[in-house]
Amino acid sequence: MNKLRQLDLNLLLVLYVLLEEKHVSRAAKRLHKSQPAVSHALSQLRTFFADPLLFRQHGRMTLTATAQSLHTPLGELLGGLDELLGGTEFDPASHKQNIRLAMSDYASRVVLPKIVRRLRHTAPNIRLLVNQPSSRAHLLAQLASGEIDMAFGVFENLPAEVCRQTLFDEHFVCMTDKQNLPNYQTLRLADWAKLPHISLSLQADSREEIANHLQKSGLKWRSVIALPHWNAALALLVHSDLLLTVSSRMADDLSAYPTLATFAPPADLPTVAYLMLWHERKQTDKALAWFRQLVVGSVGD
Repeated sequence: MNKLRQLDLNLLLVLYVLLEEKHVSRAAKRLHKSQPAVSHALSQLRTFFADPLLFRQHGRMTLTATAQSLHTPLGELLGGLDELLGGTEFDPASHKQNIRLAMSDYASRVVLPKIVRRLRHTAPNIRLLVNQPSSRAHLLAQLASGEIDMAFGVFENLPAEVCRQTLFDEHFVCMTDKQNLPNYQTLRLADWAKLPHISLSLQADSREEIANHLQKSGLKWRSVIALPHWNAALALLVHSDLLLTVSSRMADDLSAYPTLATFAPPADLPTVAYLMLWHERKQTDKALAWFRQLVVGSVGD
């Protein structure tokens, strides 16, 4: 901070334009300043950085190594300050930013591809950093701390400071090996609940929406395997007596597993709202607000 106090911050804008133009007269015109004023500013900057910054070579001004190293970070700094002060519109085509997302195996398969396809066309310099949270509690803690920008999933009893938007409502289908269909399709709910089920969940000991629904009817769901990975669950179904009940979008493409088939659950299971979450602190961030709209448009396609 002591170094910062020694510099007139207005000089940083002059420096950036000089680095862009590599010409004092053109920089002065762009800054709406006189040429002597820009030359004086350059002299001050040379003293501050203890470096010539620009020097004449073969009849033209050239950047020193120090000036070259300053160009990109200085542009990012000034752009960030301008955005902080509300001075620029968000331009997705040129914007550079890491956006950190938390999502399950389900979202990575169903939601993420649609987002990425649209993002690559409209904002190719935005980078997505995706992680799978260890639990819903951990995910909410990451939102609160700012470790992640957005989260996706099915959530209940959210804190007031967590903003949310429903992306779609999802219903359930059952999946199993085709050899089991004659016996499994005609079962009553109580007998269906006793079948050996695979449970897809972030934590092995967490309760799912289906289990909670059955409990309200006085039934217990028999989960024999609990794991967080979709592809592993499909592989376990092949040539086994296991049953997997999942959101319908997960079962759209089973071409890689020709022995598997889907059927409707024996009773109406509740639909669930699939949500996009973000912390209220991120509400006014221009880039994230734009990205949230892109997500809504992508998922709705």
